[in-house]
Amino acid sequence: MGAISDGSFREVAKYNKDYRAQYRLVHGSGQQVHNPWASLGINLASSIFTTVLSKIESGTDSTPIDDTSASDPELAASIQEDIDKELEKTGCADISEVKLRLQLAQSGNFDFDSNITSKQEALNTTVSDLTGKYSELNNVTKQLEFAKQEAQYFPDNAPTLDVTELEEQLQDLQKDVRNLEKQQQEQQAELKEAQEKMVQDLQQSLDNLTALQKQLKRVEGRDAIEELTNDKTKNFTSVLKKLQNAIKTGNQEKINKYALELEGAYNTYREEHPDVENKTLESGYKLAQQYIDNAKKDNK
Repeated sequence: MGAISDGSFREVAKYNKDYRAQYRLVHGSGQQVHNPWASLGINLASSIFTTVLSKIESGTDSTPIDDTSASDPELAASIQEDIDKELEKTGCADISEVKLRLQLAQSGNFDFDSNITSKQEALNTTVSDLTGKYSELNNVTKQLEFAKQEAQYFPDNAPTLDVTELEEQLQDLQKDVRNLEKQQQEQQAELKEAQEKMVQDLQQSLDNLTALQKQLKRVEGRDAIEELTNDKTKNFTSVLKKLQNAIKTGNQEKINKYALELEGAYNTYREEHPDVENKTLESGYKLAQQYIDNAKKDNK
């Protein structure tokens, strides 16, 4: 997100202050408003609001926002409802799982998403079929060449293979190959688009949840991390990130260290949640399996 240098940050700060005054006035008069944010036409996940909150969180703009309003249960419930909806949209149980899914997606692993895995399986099937057709095409081409030579050099002999039939078979195979190649290109493009969208959607959801978390903290006057984060999943996510960074630097000692720590975090999670199927966590563990195995061998 780009820096806010045109004064919009301060405008939103002033708008927040004005909103709170109006909100207190409305509730003070006894009027019932189910969703005060919606009543003012504000979308917490809008690009400008998300941008402003992101700036606040990162500390890149020091302009303070007046936050003297008292805790309001109805407003807090409204924000929590937005949080629940965002998590439901991602299919994640908490914000740490959203972070983990984003990490996996950015590394090219989408095993946690059935839609993308089905597209990948369809593409794999097409590639396999195409490989088979290439092999058939090569065999028929060789047979046709042999049949033509046989007809040329031994015209009086009964042909071993029929040239006309082989030519027809070759044309059919060539048509099949063209169709499969086109299908492969279309599936590759569709898969790439789905993967890119997945990364974008997860990043947007993470940004939205972070912004909403900040809002809830301001309204309730406390940190809402515990409501958005499963400690065991968060621990797994944190260690996986360290392992990824170690892999990038090529530091074998750290790779082994964090690989073994990751297995520990994974085992702890499985022990404490034996009946929970977390595809995201399983995908992360699968991604790191080779490094875990290597670490165990090096430690023998």
